[in-house]
Amino acid sequence: MATPPRDRHRIQTEAEYQSALTAVRPYFESEPDAGTPEAADFDALVLLIEQYENRHLAF
Repeated sequence: MATPPRDRHRIQTEAEYQSALTAVRPYFESEPDAGTPEAADFDALVLLIEQYENRHLAF
């Protein structure tokens, strides 16, 4: 599995976007407990994805 851009402040490419979508998918199947590192990772990925979509995709 590709590594999502967790060390960045934004997703900049389509490849990074697809990687982030792949990485966040399991969290929707089994949501992490609040306050855990996994929950922080989930929150960060969702924010990065939303920011990318707002900049690059028209819904």
